[in-house]
Amino acid sequence: MTHPTPTHRLLAYLLHLGIAATLLAPPAFAQSGTVGLAPDAERASQTQRLEYAGKITLSGVLQAYWVPSWPDGSTEQRTLFMRFFPDARSLPVLPRIEEAGGPPSQPASIQLYHGTPLADGTFATEFPLETAIPLLDRLFPHIPPNFFRYKEGDAVAAVTLRMEHLSALIECDKRLFFGDFAAMEPSSTRRDPAQLHKDISSAAAAADCGDVLPYLEYYQVSSEAGRAELKAQPDEHAPGITVLDTGQPVLKLQTINDKWVQVRTRRDGTPPHPMPSSDSTDGYLPLQHLTPVN
Repeated sequence: MTHPTPTHRLLAYLLHLGIAATLLAPPAFAQSGTVGLAPDAERASQTQRLEYAGKITLSGVLQAYWVPSWPDGSTEQRTLFMRFFPDARSLPVLPRIEEAGGPPSQPASIQLYHGTPLADGTFATEFPLETAIPLLDRLFPHIPPNFFRYKEGDAVAAVTLRMEHLSALIECDKRLFFGDFAAMEPSSTRRDPAQLHKDISSAAAAADCGDVLPYLEYYQVSSEAGRAELKAQPDEHAPGITVLDTGQPVLKLQTINDKWVQVRTRRDGTPPHPMPSSDSTDGYLPLQHLTPVN
């Protein structure tokens, strides 16, 4: 794949995962044994990637998240994905792969799929709503209000997961892991979503090729809008906070309604970070004044 910019690289990567995650490099390193999952040499010879088979029970954090895309450049679609972050108790029983010329890698993040891989050996990692909604309703004690209404953001829950297969491959110079789960149950201990986000923050930040959390939505002020006034409230008559130039990037924080979104911008005109800072400003913009970046 050719990725002209970091944001296009992220989009291409996520679309690649949603349709099919393919092998870019064959295994060429040592691998340690595991408890519950054992190397699947027969399947590995067919797929030319690392394969593990067996049954293993893991505890950790399940994250469901929406990824927006514009396949034809204008029509928006939103796809639901799930990934699992093993906790400290589960990591020791997962493969520890000794990379040639680099540090060993472990599946700190596992992209989930369910069922047999496609005929060409790739994975369908998107979750249709009819499959996902019963699962999410059962596993997640708290789902953000806009998660289903506007199909945006992410939700997290502590779960116990039974995995039957694990695959590892190289994509964009990173080792990625894909797991087929047989069952998931809510953890017996309910935990605050804010703490769960903190638990997975480091692993989540390192899990994606674009080095951007996949559910973050970046936009820029459209050329049609010219300069746009950032408002203190989602109302055209509200006081203005500052004026943004054409092309200035903003991070969408949430959808307010069909017309307005809350955004974050940085005073120096660079893409804002998810966490507020002394050089960032939050406000409201009409969605029609924005063009998607990722």
